[in-house]
Amino acid sequence: MSGIYQVDCETALFLYAREHNIYMRYKTGPYFGKPTLLAGDYNFGLVEVATTSTLYFAYISTQNTIVSKNLSGDIIFSTPFTRIPGANFNFVFSKVSDEPFLLYPASSCVGSPLQYTFPLLERQAAPFTPCPDGIKTIHPIVSANRLFLLAVCDNQTLLYCISDTLTPHVLLTDNSKELQRLQMQLDSAITQYNELMDVARHYKEEAEKWRGKYWK
Repeated sequence: MSGIYQVDCETALFLYAREHNIYMRYKTGPYFGKPTLLAGDYNFGLVEVATTSTLYFAYISTQNTIVSKNLSGDIIFSTPFTRIPGANFNFVFSKVSDEPFLLYPASSCVGSPLQYTFPLLERQAAPFTPCPDGIKTIHPIVSANRLFLLAVCDNQTLLYCISDTLTPHVLLTDNSKELQRLQMQLDSAITQYNELMDVARHYKEEAEKWRGKYWK
């Protein structure tokens, strides 16, 4: 299940996947609305990005493509998906300056370049290679409306800053104490996120129990 997104003081919504389908449901007070089907080709990797005006989501489809859609189910971006052997990520879907961006492997080769794009702005950068020796994970960091990418490679860790021209610049390497501090902050944030998701799953399970009990 996704995070729970507040629409107004009484209404919230959330997305969830079941088999090959992605659904959206509204919750008003203690009551849940009927599910709305948003996609029927889901394979794995459902993630969302909330902007000030709406919610976007992305996933890997059964046709092995990365698909990004809005809440109307309209496709805003689609590209073939290739997995890098040994990498712990499939793609990154986040936002900067309230604009969604997508970062994904350009090929399945070790040391593959990464491609990133702002689909709503129709801006796409040239592929770049953060780790020629092989990438393990990559994390987006947004600060002061600037986009940074923390790339954990086989032999080093690098922090990139993405300029307004979508050109990556190396700021720090793993020899930097500042980068080690950022890595600790990121690990702490990931732990807190996982704890919040555990709480959200618990509330979802309780809600489904009450729904099964009273909505027969």
